[in-house]
Amino acid sequence: MAFQLQSLVLRLGGGGGQGQATVVAMRGLHSSRAVAAAAMSRFDKKSELPYEKLVKNLEVVRSRLNRPLTLSEKVLYSHLDDPKNQYIVRGESYLRLRPDRVAMQV
Repeated sequence: MAFQLQSLVLRLGGGGGQGQATVVAMRGLHSSRAVAAAAMSRFDKKSELPYEKLVKNLEVVRSRLNRPLTLSEKVLYSHLDDPKNQYIVRGESYLRLRPDRVAMQV
């Protein structure tokens, strides 16, 4: 599903203190829900990151919470094991996560 959004660039001003706006430019912004495929790492090119699953999990959580999510919430909630049945209360819940990869540093 793709959608386009038209945005206007306005210049405010006018002589004599009048509140006039002039359209300077109109831009078309394009967004798409197409999901990219990327390798998990350069050493394991056959397994791809599960972007579609992450997006679906996030849509479930957004519909349940019915509020804007912070970036941290998006990262955590997209990795929920069972987003439909997970008990979610900020600062109170223990989340059951299923991360697709873990980075370790020595």
